[in-house]
Order: sequence, then structure tokens, then C-alpha cells
Amino acid sequence: IHHASFRQSGQDRGDCRSVLSHWFQRSTIMKRHQVYNVAVLAVTAFTVFPAINCQDRVVAGSRIPIDVIPATPGPKAKGSVYNQSIHVQTYPDCKLMQVDSVDDKDYMIKQLQAAPTLRKPFDAATYFCGLLPTHLYHDVIQSFPPDMEFENYESKKKNCGEGGCRYSLSAFSLVKQKTAPNWRKFSKAKQVFKDLLEIVFSHEFEAALWKKLGITAKPKRREMRILSDKHGFSNGRIHTDMQARKVATMMFYLPVTDKTAFDYGTCLHTTAQWKNRQIMKQHGVKRPDTGMDGEGDCYFKFRFLPNTGYSFKVGTSSWHSAPNFFIKHHDEYDRNTILFNWY
Repeated sequence: IHHASFRQSGQDRGDCRSVLSHWFQRSTIMKRHQVYNVAVLAVTAFTVFPAINCQDRVVAGSRIPIDVIPATPGPKAKGSVYNQSIHVQTYPDCKLMQVDSVDDKDYMIKQLQAAPTLRKPFDAATYFCGLLPTHLYHDVIQSFPPDMEFENYESKKKNCGEGGCRYSLSAFSLVKQKTAPNWRKFSKAKQVFKDLLEIVFSHEFEAALWKKLGITAKPKRREMRILSDKHGFSNGRIHTDMQARKVATMMFYLPVTDKTAFDYGTCLHTTAQWKNRQIMKQHGVKRPDTGMDGEGDCYFKFRFLPNTGYSFKVGTSSWHSAPNFFIKHHDEYDRNTILFNWY
């Protein structure tokens, strides 16, 4: 599928939903790992070719623009977004901000400053929407590494289907890498992630993040990792990041479908919710709503939307968790993210 076909089908008219639905309506569901029809080609087009932008609304990897995906779940949400996370207290709002900026760094700093600061369930966290300039988010989606180029691919691939796995690639290693035989347009991809790394770890951006989260400690080490979780890798463990001696954590979401909007996001928990989760695990208690182990109750759960993400100050009560393999779609779609850590 050539990217031009998407343009001719509706992008130039500003009607992105008609373009995306046109391709997905022709798809069929076949056996897992044996799908070679239009659906796969369409998904490939969204991840390999430049992401589609409709009236400045980012829809890369998603059939529904950010401001069209419903803000709260139903049992059946708008479009194909299905949610069964009834143990979530609140999904925070994600609002697109209009900012005037002189360059990408200035844009990202102003978006961060405009994002809400969350004081509950712990102090402090932030949930941001549209943090990356549209063109940069498009480049990140287009430049996402193929499985074979992740650092731990060889050690993980054999058993990845049994309980899932996480492919990981250090951005610091990537920018020093000279070649990548299996990576299309590797030189451009390397530059894209180098640019992102330099912005996020710049003095100006870090100062804005530190002010928003109320951090005073000076980081001794920084880390940026490109991640792809396969087959429900994340186990739902509630933790604080204190054991890793982190100062702050930040993650960007890079969804490949809108179906995971309510399921693949990160949960924030109260200390009481963490304690209850520990009791459930110790006594083998199943969730009454699903009859399975499932996730712990969430105070906040961030929706897994294009060009969104979160950050928080690490402390003794910064309880959070990624979804585990009992959530819907865990074995259908990759959970692609970029993780930033300050130690």
C-alpha cells in the first residue's frame, strides 16, 4: 500500500477517519501469527510510512484521533474501543494544547508546562497530551525499530510467546551504532532518536520537569530506552521505582491500534490499593468482575493514546503498574513505548 493512496482517499480532504475505516473494513481476522491480508498491510502503512495527520490531530497507529476517542469507558465505547477495566476509578483527561514555539524543544517545554499536575494518589505526577511536535511524533512512529534490531532480540525471541517478553534498545547505544542491516532508513531513525534524547535530557526541559514535579535532587545518571512488550509481557506488579534508586520516570506511548486505549495504559495506585493487591496475591483471591487474577485497583489509569504519556516523581508512595496479561488484546498488539529514567 503506497502512502499516496491514503492521501488520495481522504487526507487532502481532512477526512482521516474515512480513510482509515476504508482499509480496516476490508480486513478479516485469521489465525494468530498467520494474518497476511489488508489489515496487516494497513497497520504496516501506519508504522512504516509517515503517520497520518488530520487537522493537526495525531492518529498514528490509531483509527480515531485523540479528541474523538471517548474520555470515559463504557462497556462498549465509541468505534472499536472496548473496555473491561471496571476496576479503574478515573481516566484523567488528555487535552491538546495550542502553544506558540520557536523550535521543537521550546514546543515540548511549553506543552509540559501546560499539562496538569496530579497530586493524587501521590505527589506528584503529570499526564501530557501532544507533548511531541506532530512532525517529530510522526518521525518516531516511522523510525520505530524492527524486532531484530533490539539489543536483546536473540535472547528473548525463542520464548517470547510463552508469557511474553520485552524487547529493549538503549537510545545511548543506538546513537553510537554505525549500521543496522534490518532497519529501514536507519540513518534517519538514529537522528530522530538522537534529537529526542537531546531535547528531553537538555537542561531546559529537565528544569521544567523538575519544577512541575517538585524535584530538587540532582540526577547522576540518565537512561532512554525504546521498548516493545510482546504477548502481554507486563505482569501488573505494583511498585514505586524506589528499588531502582530512580529520581523520576517518564514514558511516551506509541500505540499501534485504538483498541488498546483503555487497557494498555499505566495505573497509579494508592498505598491502600497496593496493600490490597498484596493480600489478593498471597491468598490467591480472584477478581469478582473477571474471575481472574487481573490488575490491582487503579486510582488513575492513563489512556494509551497516540502522542501521550506521563511522568512522576519517584518516592515511597509512587505506586504504579503496567497492565498484565489478563487484559483484553494482550496477545494481539505490541505495547510500544519510550521510557526515560533519571537516577
